Amino acid sequence: MLRTGLAAFCCGIIGTTFLPVLPNGPASGLAALALFGLATGVLLSGQRPWPVVLAVAAGCLLLGINWHSHQAKSRLDARLPAHLEGLDLRVQGRIEDIPRRSGPIQQFRFKVDGGILDGRTIQLNDYGNLKLAAGQFWQLTVRLNRPHGNVNPGGFDGQGWMLQQGISARGYIRDAAQNLQLDITAKGISFLRQGLRDRLLSLEGHLARSDILLALMLGDRERISTASWQVYTRTGTNHLVVVSGLHIGFVAGLFYWLGLQLWRWVPGGPLRLAAPRFAALTATAAAAFYSLLAGFTLPTQRALIMVSVVCLARLSVRRVPPSLIFLLGLCGVLLRDPLAAISTGFWLSFTAVAGLMLTVENRIAVIPRVSIAGLWHRWGHSQWVVFVALLLPLSSLLGQFPLISPLANMLAIPLVSLVIVPLCLLAAVLLATQPAMALPLLMVTDRLAGLLWWFLSWLSSLAWLPEPWVVSAAGLSGLLLAAMGCLLLLLPLPRVYRLLAVLMTMPLLMPHGRDPPPGSLDFHVLDVGQGLAVVLRTDGRTLVYDTGPGLGPDFNTGDAILLPMLRSLGVRQVDVLVLSHGDNDHAGGAHALFSGLPVGRGFSGESIAGLETRFSPCLAGQSWHWGAAKFRFLHPPGDTPLSGNNASCVLLVSIGRQQVLLPGDIESRVELALLEELNLVPGTTVLIAPHHGSRTSSSTAFLKRVGPAHVVVSAGYRNRFNHPAPLVLSRYHSLEVQVHQTARDGMVSFRLGGEQGLSAPQTGRRAYSRYWY
Repeated sequence: MLRTGLAAFCCGIIGTTFLPVLPNGPASGLAALALFGLATGVLLSGQRPWPVVLAVAAGCLLLGINWHSHQAKSRLDARLPAHLEGLDLRVQGRIEDIPRRSGPIQQFRFKVDGGILDGRTIQLNDYGNLKLAAGQFWQLTVRLNRPHGNVNPGGFDGQGWMLQQGISARGYIRDAAQNLQLDITAKGISFLRQGLRDRLLSLEGHLARSDILLALMLGDRERISTASWQVYTRTGTNHLVVVSGLHIGFVAGLFYWLGLQLWRWVPGGPLRLAAPRFAALTATAAAAFYSLLAGFTLPTQRALIMVSVVCLARLSVRRVPPSLIFLLGLCGVLLRDPLAAISTGFWLSFTAVAGLMLTVENRIAVIPRVSIAGLWHRWGHSQWVVFVALLLPLSSLLGQFPLISPLANMLAIPLVSLVIVPLCLLAAVLLATQPAMALPLLMVTDRLAGLLWWFLSWLSSLAWLPEPWVVSAAGLSGLLLAAMGCLLLLLPLPRVYRLLAVLMTMPLLMPHGRDPPPGSLDFHVLDVGQGLAVVLRTDGRTLVYDTGPGLGPDFNTGDAILLPMLRSLGVRQVDVLVLSHGDNDHAGGAHALFSGLPVGRGFSGESIAGLETRFSPCLAGQSWHWGAAKFRFLHPPGDTPLSGNNASCVLLVSIGRQQVLLPGDIESRVELALLEELNLVPGTTVLIAPHHGSRTSSSTAFLKRVGPAHVVVSAGYRNRFNHPAPLVLSRYHSLEVQVHQTARDGMVSFRLGGEQGLSAPQTGRRAYSRYWY
């Protein structure tokens, strides 16, 4: 009964995450209805258990829905009021975390104290040289926007993440004389973490892998380079360089064992308190210390709750089954943060734990503990269980999984979790109390971290190493079938059923390309902020026009948006890549695309630094066919050297009586020069707004000649260029053109050609509707 109620409660909380609209009605009414259902079921049940079970399940399900809805509405109401967007605001508050630097930018969270935004957490960027540190109390002049994120298939849901993190607004610090540190005495655990970080970095000259030590000691990944992260991703070990539930669980287990051994040697200790109970308290304290050291982030909070539940079960005089421990931990996490299911980490951590606990409850053979072979067998079996359990979430949430991860993790996890992490914790204590004694220990830990890096780099460099398996969307039925297959693989079943289970997981392992029907063309304008990236697919081939911006060394839309979107479509190769010109907002993701997928021919309007040999100039008159689709460049001419916006490749794609015109960033002068080339059928064309809807483009003569049925404006939310310009929008509306904006609609998609002709547009925010959009 208890497990039924807990499971139903958790299902109610998690299920509400996927609703497009939060349930209406007062929260207290839902709670009263749930409690009334419980009481009625118990009173009327008599000796019949099923009515009671159903009443408990229904009541707890409603309670879960109510709890999620209540918390979600509170966070939605806390978002920045719309009328304050873009205004200069003076706020006071405390820096909540260690500022993270990316190039010239510092990013941090700021808890406002007082004023109209009192109590809200905002995320700020500093483009100046303010000396910021965690725990400081500042007065700042800021300009803010409401939380907003890009919406594309397979991509990161930034808007949902900000809601889950409790971020009410994001913005930047204005250069003003009123920016002052009001309290020179920093406070809080964040200040202590900042001090440990500064002391560790002061010893950086003696350490070769300070990036790994910072990540494992304080959860600070600022110094991990993009190249290093790619090595961790390729070997499936990136979870090892973040303070995750895995590390906290291992630390708790290690201190449980130490407490168990040491307490037995304390005179009279076991008589006052049983050794297992003392060990459970020690494990909980160690997990809490590590969670605080890592900033008490949501992943560490989840792990601490799970450890606390397990230790409470050890303190109990009754045996608690693993399934109940799992449900209690899940319930505790969802009570603490009912929006946790928005996070990918939630699904990865709990799915792995569920797989391990499932095998524990259904274990049919136990290998003697004293056998080294038995220990390795159990360790290898655990890696297999985690690999199978994570097949589904890694495939559906991230679109790929590294096939070599069990081998890499089998050796890397013991080294990191059982050796490096405990040494990092001891070094943190010494840094805080006896800094002079910390250096020898840090140097030993650094050597071990270097050994880990050497192993992973060597493994990643092997020519025969399989690339991470790319998984495209298998559909709901395919995912359900694969989920059943993974479950059967984890159960102690005869081999014939295991073979059946392997066949059931094939939807995850086989490519599922979402190609348009023969004679049709799919056209997607991605939501990349202030930039442009377009994907066209027809006749089994893929063309990418522009790759979006690169925003500093740690982020580009090629890695974050374009590649995940292509993988979700089942694309294994880009046949043609066109970079309209060399501006960062159009070519910033090109290097990432070349690193992530094979690319065939390349065309560009300007030379692209570092990729000069991969591109040929796009010249007016060049053309080719893919099935029924024809591609032709209209600009630039070969006899006139151009640069900048007006050097953009203008590409016309035709299929049947429909066309797509991709003009890049051309301006009015080039638009007028192209009028004679535009022999289009009015009302059948989709036009990408030239230069993101700038005032310098979209001239009236050009728009009348093109006669578009739809215009798509690819521009950032409340961008500083004011794109699209109000004057340009009025031109579109006066010509009765349907205008779509990626900042408002998310990714915009069309299907052209075929029997149906030009389809109605599909938008990301409608297709992937969530209540926080």
